[in-house]
Amino acid sequence: FQTRSDRLTLANFDERLRELEDIRYECEQSRTLSRDIYATETYKIASEEHSITIKLFYQYLYEENQFYNNISRYLSSKIPEIEQRLENDDLIPLFDYDLIKNCSKKKVH
Repeated sequence: FQTRSDRLTLANFDERLRELEDIRYECEQSRTLSRDIYATETYKIASEEHSITIKLFYQYLYEENQFYNNISRYLSSKIPEIEQRLENDDLIPLFDYDLIKNCSKKKVH
């Protein structure tokens, strides 16, 4: 035996259940959207960091290459001076020929 107030309570229960289901669905959608936004931002930041790292690494390699090229040019420019000293120095030990030969090889390359 259901009275009229029981049926009203049941209708209110069904309505409240639908409201709660709607709220649950909205929360789930919001959570999914937040997770997607977080993942997108995380990947974006990681990509930017990777790009910056690559650019800095290329810059580092370029600077290092320039540094060694400058040293090589400087030393190559000094080889004639060293050869001249070796040829003119009377006190050079017997290995002077090897040094002159070695300098000449470096100059060719």
